[in-house]
Amino acid sequence: MRKKIFILAAFFLILTALYIYSSQNLTSIQINLKSFSVVNKNLDKIIYKNIEHDEFLEGEKLQGEFIATNDFLGQVSVRFYNFQRINPDSVIFRIKEKGSDRWFYENTYKTNQFQPNQLFPFGFPLINDSKGKTYIFEVESLDGLPEHSIGLSRVKPLGAVLYQYPKSYLLSSPFILIDYVFGEKIEKIELNYKNLVALGIYLNFIFLSLFLINLAYDNLNKFKLIINSTNVLLLGILVLILSAFVLYLKKEAFSLNLTIIAYFILVVGVIWNLVEVKISKK
Repeated sequence: MRKKIFILAAFFLILTALYIYSSQNLTSIQINLKSFSVVNKNLDKIIYKNIEHDEFLEGEKLQGEFIATNDFLGQVSVRFYNFQRINPDSVIFRIKEKGSDRWFYENTYKTNQFQPNQLFPFGFPLINDSKGKTYIFEVESLDGLPEHSIGLSRVKPLGAVLYQYPKSYLLSSPFILIDYVFGEKIEKIELNYKNLVALGIYLNFIFLSLFLINLAYDNLNKFKLIINSTNVLLLGILVLILSAFVLYLKKEAFSLNLTIIAYFILVVGVIWNLVEVKISKK
């Protein structure tokens, strides 16, 4: 029996340590469910050029510079603000590799389709070998007048770039496909703290509960009190099961409270069980 008690105490301490560690460091694997062959990256480095007002007036340019992290670059998006009005302006978008004398692509766009604080996509033919290269883009106002033009949003990120991988390229080799999936479509994210705490308690004490149930039934015939450690442990398990059901119903705050209550009930049950075992030996 002493060996079993020692194992129980050690098991409890290990799970508690794992819980404390996991509540600070645990991450979850999330699959990027956007279009499989598309990779989006935020773009925060945007350099202003010849802009002295909130609005883009005629001839003024917004210039950005970035290093492509992938091949198959095909789109740059910029977050604009339309001042909650329809503006009769037009802008030219241009892009080229840094150091080049010629623009790779340029096109004209009406600003009446720009939405407030939303990224507007400027698409262009795919650049197959873009990875590691530096690109410069410009957005120039053609007809901007005061109170009839757009401006740059203050919402971050200010821009984004898109890479469009051809499916023929992804399927050309299993090694390319595997590298793409693990490199671009699966990412690690930190869980919300409250959900992480509830998850840590829940998972740790699922294992602990199974061990305690086994111990409780082993000693069920030895303790005849109506209020005893066995009943306390069973109560803790029931509260834990209830917290899981509440979490399933998307009631995270209530579920967190229940898991904390279950934690303390189980702690009391473990201590009580150890005391009862010690008393029974006398």
